[in-house]
This record gives sequence, C-alpha cells and structure tokens, in this order.
Amino acid sequence: MKKTPFIAALLLAALTAFPASASAEPLDPREPVTLDLRNADLKDVITTLGAMANLAVVIDPSIEGKISIRLQKVPFEKILALLAKDNGTSIRIEDGKLVASKVAGAAAAAPAMPDSLHETPRFPLADYASAAAAAPPVVIKTASRGEENCWVARVQKDGGGLLEIPLQGAALVMADLGYDPAWKSRTLAVEAAGGAFKKSFSLGPDGRAIFSDLAGQGDSARLVFTQSRAGSDPGESGCSSVFFQAAEGTIPVTLSMQATAGGPGTNSSPVFSPRIQARAGTVFKALGSETNSGEGQPRGYAVSGYVSRDGKSVALAFKARAAWTDPGDGKQYYFTQAGEPSGFVPLTRAGVLASKIPPGSATARPLELRVFGEE
Repeated sequence: MKKTPFIAALLLAALTAFPASASAEPLDPREPVTLDLRNADLKDVITTLGAMANLAVVIDPSIEGKISIRLQKVPFEKILALLAKDNGTSIRIEDGKLVASKVAGAAAAAPAMPDSLHETPRFPLADYASAAAAAPPVVIKTASRGEENCWVARVQKDGGGLLEIPLQGAALVMADLGYDPAWKSRTLAVEAAGGAFKKSFSLGPDGRAIFSDLAGQGDSARLVFTQSRAGSDPGESGCSSVFFQAAEGTIPVTLSMQATAGGPGTNSSPVFSPRIQARAGTVFKALGSETNSGEGQPRGYAVSGYVSRDGKSVALAFKARAAWTDPGDGKQYYFTQAGEPSGFVPLTRAGVLASKIPPGSATARPLELRVFGEE
C-alpha cells in the first residue's frame, strides 16, 4: 500500500463517527496521520480513529473527557499512545479491534496548560538539563585601594561548586547554588573565610552587576559579580592562585527544613520536610516531589544550600517546579518559581523563615520554607 499522509481535520463542531465503506481502503496503522483536535470528546475521537483504520471499536463506558492536540504526520499507533497518555486510559489494537479501557489506579489527567502561562518563562523539559549545564560564566572582579587585583570567570555545570578567591589578608568563598535556564538566573552565596562577611543573591540575565563592599577582612575590597557574556573572558586575570576548593567541610551540621502550603482562609499543610546531614563550608541539595504541590505534572521542589564555614548559618535557593504539556504543540515544558531571597539565616531550634514562593505557574498555593537547626 502506498504510504501517503492521511489528514484528518477533527474539530469539535465537525467530529463524527463514520463507518469505513467496503470500497474504502483502510488506514495502515504505520501510516502517518495529521490531527487537529480542539476540545474534542475523547470517545468520539477513538470511534473516528477506529473507522479510519477499518477496525471495530470497543470503548469502556467509564471513559470520558475532552482533548485538544495538534499532530502532523504521526504514525497511527503513536497517536493512540499520545491520546492515552495523561488520560488514565489504554488505547490499543487487540484481536483486530481498537480497544479503549480505563487503567486501574491511573492518576487523574493533568489539566491543560492555562493560557496565562503561555507568556511565562518556560523551557522544553527534554532540553532543560543541557541548558542548565550550559549556563553563562560567573564573572567576578575584585578591587582593592582603587586598583583591580583579580578578574575571574568560571562555570559550574550544575551548581554545587565552591570557588575560593584569595584576597589580600583573607579569602573569599563563592558557592554556586544553581542555574535556572527558564529564568536565566543563578543564585550565589559568598562569605569571607573569617566569617564577618556573608551575602546571598541572584544574578539575572541582563548582565547587571552586583556590588559588595568587603570590609574588615584585612583590606577593604570592592566585589563585582555578573553573568553577562560580554566581557566574560577575563584573559590574563592575574589570579593564578584562584582555585576550586575541595568540598570537604569541617564541622558536621544537621538541619531540618519544612515547606508548608497554605492560602487565604486555609490551614497550612506540610508538603516537604527533608532532614539534611551536611558539613560546614559545603553545598548540599534536596529534592522533593509532592502530589498536592501545584497544578502541573510532575511537580515538586528543589532546595540547594551552602552552610557557612562556622556551621552557624545557611544560605538557600528554594524553587517550586512543574511540567505542563502544551496542547498546542504537544510538547512538555518545565516551569520554575524561585523563592524570595533570604540571605544567610541562622540555624536555631526555633526555626527561621528562609523563603516564600507566591502562587504562580509552578505552585497553586503559597509556599513557605523554614529551617530548623539541631545541636
């Protein structure tokens, strides 16, 4: 049979089940099909596809729902798999019939991505890891007594790196807490080895520099941080002694975190409560996925932190994350929302509010993250 694309423009207003006539040539399951479905009844779609392939159709009466999808030249059997995905159904060719049945214990279908999210920064899920690994370099410049003495540009592929910059009389430790390609932002925590200077902040995509005055660490120094690609190659920096610190902390530290979700007129409920064993002067990561954390699928949280060298405080990057399938192109996109920066917070038994995330693309309810230290 000649392989030619079979085009079916299936709109809700025109979607009807039609039997294949005896003279009509049935659709080969391997033949590419083009579909344009907009709010179409799932049962009607399955019935129509069965007629296209000249197959008897058996549909579980409990199957229901609407579907919107646009596909071009996709094999018939692949379309069956796409229609079944996220609908809690199994659609397959079995004993010469097109069979659709409910999957036992299937999760509820993920809701369609709201129109409001189409303008929200997002990234294809399949490309997220590689984009995060290709983050622009962090550019660091230090000056003392008006004279530039260090200019560094280094990249940490997936966060967690520690960069130690020697200064006159002290050393500066920079902890990379991760890069988000959707927002093109990176969270950093810096402290002087003596502990008198600590700061946490985020670098945005606009190349804007973050300035910090480092005082009381031997000599006063002015620090500039940016991730602008312009001028990101420092060339001969005069910083030959700059090195990556081995991530071997000193003081053992145990801290607990609790993320709670709430809203106006509702009680807060815990959704993520990791207990972290770390060491002072190191970076840690914690990942959590919860069924009630947002509107997308999958959804969850990511926390990375840097424990100060004295083991008494911690800087955190707290994010909510979700993946949505865009019915317009069928692709799954990754959304993140960063918590409000809190800087370094003390590790105490009473618990300290570390970050908040308002409702948005990755979380339906406001989230709060608190940190509890343990002796």
